[in-house]
Amino acid sequence: MYSLGVDVGGTFTDLVLFDEDKGTIKALKTSSTISNQAEGVITGINRLKVDMDEVKRVVHGMTVATNAILEGKVAKTGLITTKGFRDTIEIAKTNRKIVYDMKYQKPAPLITRPLRKEVDERLYFDGSVLKPIDEQEVIEKFKELLDMGIESLAICFLHSYRNPIHERKARDAVLKVAPPNFSISISSDVVPEYREYERFTTTVINANLMPVMERYIKSLENRLDQLGYKEDLYIMHSSGGIMTADMARAKPVTTILSGPVGGIVGASYVAEMIGFKNIITYDMGGTSTDVSLIENLRPHLTTLGEVKGYPIKTPFLDIKTIGAGGGSIAWLDGKNLRVGPISAGADPGPACYGKGGEEPTITDANLVLGRLNPDRELGEEIRMNKELSIKAIEKIAKEFPGYDVIKMANGIIKIVINNMAMAIHEISVQKGYDPREFVLVAFGGAGPLHAAQLAKELGMKKVLVPNIPGNLCALGLLASDTMINQVRTHIVKTREVDVKEIEDIFADMLDEAYKSFKDKGIAKEDIQFIRYMDMRYIGQAFEIHVPISNPITQESLEKAFYDQYEMTYGYADRKEPTEIVNIRVSALYRNPRPALSTEKSKPKGNPNWNTRKVFFEDTGFIDCKVAERDLLPYEIEFEGPAIIEEFGSTTVVLPNQKAKIDDLGNILIEV
Repeated sequence: MYSLGVDVGGTFTDLVLFDEDKGTIKALKTSSTISNQAEGVITGINRLKVDMDEVKRVVHGMTVATNAILEGKVAKTGLITTKGFRDTIEIAKTNRKIVYDMKYQKPAPLITRPLRKEVDERLYFDGSVLKPIDEQEVIEKFKELLDMGIESLAICFLHSYRNPIHERKARDAVLKVAPPNFSISISSDVVPEYREYERFTTTVINANLMPVMERYIKSLENRLDQLGYKEDLYIMHSSGGIMTADMARAKPVTTILSGPVGGIVGASYVAEMIGFKNIITYDMGGTSTDVSLIENLRPHLTTLGEVKGYPIKTPFLDIKTIGAGGGSIAWLDGKNLRVGPISAGADPGPACYGKGGEEPTITDANLVLGRLNPDRELGEEIRMNKELSIKAIEKIAKEFPGYDVIKMANGIIKIVINNMAMAIHEISVQKGYDPREFVLVAFGGAGPLHAAQLAKELGMKKVLVPNIPGNLCALGLLASDTMINQVRTHIVKTREVDVKEIEDIFADMLDEAYKSFKDKGIAKEDIQFIRYMDMRYIGQAFEIHVPISNPITQESLEKAFYDQYEMTYGYADRKEPTEIVNIRVSALYRNPRPALSTEKSKPKGNPNWNTRKVFFEDTGFIDCKVAERDLLPYEIEFEGPAIIEEFGSTTVVLPNQKAKIDDLGNILIEV
């Protein structure tokens, strides 16, 4: 039997097929199909030549939701809300992204004002009913919205996180008159937490995405069914676990970071096998770079993200993304050279792809410097043309007196290295961590190409390049656990907390989280339940995420908060009173993981190194060792400069750096 991980990126779709009987892994890349990601997925599966009736699990990481939001290709959505609150999503917050920019404008409201309707209902802050809902009024408002051509509906009432009764009555009323399979999103299901603006925007975005996600998943499921796949399709969600496709249909907002989090899980899995606990993940693909800090093999979790300026209140792994990928375009901003965030993407791609692209990219710069091999195919589909890269870079080199093509290509690389170093500073130094105490885990198609130079820039000591780094996100999908997240707002001063009430809430949430597993025939004892609370000092506006262990007492809760606060900010006043804001539960089912092979059947002794001229800033063009990764024996040690080539990626070891292959086939570089 097989398991299949499929990760769709901006340029390539990566697939990893794990043969559970033989313990072997097969990796493949194919070009992403931007208009319909399912086409690229099916193309990749066909090229794997696997019988889908022998595949027991397909796990998918996607960018469908993210792309729909960024490109504005979402469903026309209406909103029904409490009387007097139709403008909540437009008024937003009083904070400004750029404080002193007089021209700053908030993002346009997600729903135009005519599509926002009010009904005369009201709950008190504690969830008790002040004014009952009139279901006939809801139906009338919905019919008005239908006449205006909406495809989806968001229902957001004041204080519904404390009592969902009005939202549920409104949904049931709408369903009586709605067209078949009409998409409805209610805030008490999507994000039952306080803070009106964040709750409203999250629910509206979820409603925006529901028809988009439904069309995509239905299309993919139909294609998989035609190929013989009969099991559930699983989707990666933003907090690092996987869920069924039906859950993704209901809560597509939870898939915003579906693609990148697979790499974090995969990097953590590989690091754990080797014995590294503190790592910084560095995933550079064709369009963007994602970095994340992992401490003690525990990725940092945040419960408030943002896409295109809109807050999203749902659990996310803490990832910093910048527009720096192999396809990032070098361009002139007046007399200044910039690199990214604009990308050539998969079509037309970098100039060297020969698909019509004429702008110079990071890939073109590496090809000109000799770090990429023009005789190798990318994803078994694209052969690079160095002459086209030279022609593209010449266009901007002419704008800088004294710069030739080589000097300009090196400048492009230096700029992008600086941009990526700043991103890592943001997730480490600015949060009190020293990146020199972490291992840089490099993956993605372009990560290993720049990792040694990036680590040198940051003063980091070690770089880890896992096996099949170009497909690590897809491998991470297969190493992920099935996860259900639950949250409930419960605001109470910690020193006044009723411990029994807290335990009862946790017990109720555990039962609710287990329902999805029970339907799959999974025993409760096979589920791991992790408990958290969002807590803060009394008087603070925002809270932190605090793991909770047994036994629960007022003292243990405050100690857990103080410990977490001190770890996050460096200091905690252990006398100041605190309060609980939200109670959270994550339910995990441990899926079987692909075994990392320790088979030492590779050739012994030194490989037959080839050489080619490669440019390094300190040396200019020099002879550089080049080898195929599959031909390198385990436990071999070598010195840079060296280039290791493989399917889907290239690793560069700089002059005066040392590297070795460990007994799992990973490349370890000593900076």
